[in-house]
Amino acid sequence: NSLLIRFPSSIPSAYMAQFPAGQGIPAADSREAWSLISREPEWTKVELVNPPAAVLKRLLEEGRNPQNIVLYYDHLPQAEEGTFLRSFHVRVPSLCFYYFFRQREVDVELIHPQPVEPLKGSGDGEEAPKDLKMKNKVCLWIDDRLVAPRYRKGLALTVLKVLKQSDDLEVIWAGPHREDFDQRIRVVPPEEADRKHLWLAGDIVVTLSPVSQSMAPLHVRCLVNQKAVITDDRGDHGEWVNHALTGFLLSQKGMFPELRRYLLRLLHQRDMLMRFQQNGPLMVEKVLKKR
Repeated sequence: NSLLIRFPSSIPSAYMAQFPAGQGIPAADSREAWSLISREPEWTKVELVNPPAAVLKRLLEEGRNPQNIVLYYDHLPQAEEGTFLRSFHVRVPSLCFYYFFRQREVDVELIHPQPVEPLKGSGDGEEAPKDLKMKNKVCLWIDDRLVAPRYRKGLALTVLKVLKQSDDLEVIWAGPHREDFDQRIRVVPPEEADRKHLWLAGDIVVTLSPVSQSMAPLHVRCLVNQKAVITDDRGDHGEWVNHALTGFLLSQKGMFPELRRYLLRLLHQRDMLMRFQQNGPLMVEKVLKKR
């Protein structure tokens, strides 16, 4: 017997590769999770994704055997969670996270995120929404939830500059409408984007999330679905995005000038964009075969 409980992640599940495999039971808070755990016998294997400190503390206080409990994290835990982690086995989706936990003497294991759909030889991936993107244009997908708040204004200004320089770009942005947008940026509600998996219409996906958030599960799913990814070089954000092979990595110092330059490059060199899109599924397949 096993029980998989998923606590909320800052990355919507619509973007995520499987980490871990299995749908599991969503839990809104510690009380809800404990009501599920307490019904299970002692020998049940309990897997918890992003568990808060209160759950870890309760597990130890109630005398649950840590050998039957596995923790998964797609974000770096808070300090209060860290005090309990050495008692459990932890699984993480990236090398960066692996070394973070190792340095804190936690029993940790690297588990690569798995594609939602089986890898196909053609690399077609999941079916993209129809009639969302304009023909003959490159579609840039941005979601507020994949961009740290401090970067959103600079990102919008950069995208508007690129739109002024090229008619070949279409921008779809999931999030609330903002005053610094104009009609050239198409805004879609996040709930609709998740429900319909609208991000699959994008040719390029930009992610600039906080360094504490693992982007490995998201980037794996993007690459499998032939999306070129542009992200920053902090944390584990560059582990799956090979610079100039499956996308581009932005430095902290020159983030937005680099982004503008790379977007224009992909718009002018469609063969490079196509090569990135083709390389994505191949790289994921190659890495996962080495496991």
